[in-house]
Amino acid sequence: MIHKDTWIGEDVTIAQNVTIASKDGGAPVIGDNAYIGANSVVIGGINIGRNVFIGALSLVNKDIPDNAIAFGVPAKVIRYRTEEELAIFKQWSDKQR
Repeated sequence: MIHKDTWIGEDVTIAQNVTIASKDGGAPVIGDNAYIGANSVVIGGINIGRNVFIGALSLVNKDIPDNAIAFGVPAKVIRYRTEEELAIFKQWSDKQR
């Protein structure tokens, strides 16, 4: 389920059973190249940055900055993607096109 006012960037992957909803009138903004894991919930007028990876079964109710890897209930940033990881991901993404 994706709220009608949600803004989703390019090359975003949303796994199965994800809910993206508004709260208090604000809908999420999801940056380019983000991944949202299965059974996660993204709620409210929050920003999910570019190149973000959100693990399965996460509840995202606060902003997640660019290049972060986050998971949990509520989701917390556990680390940031390295330049090497981002380069590998870009190569893989380019091959998928």
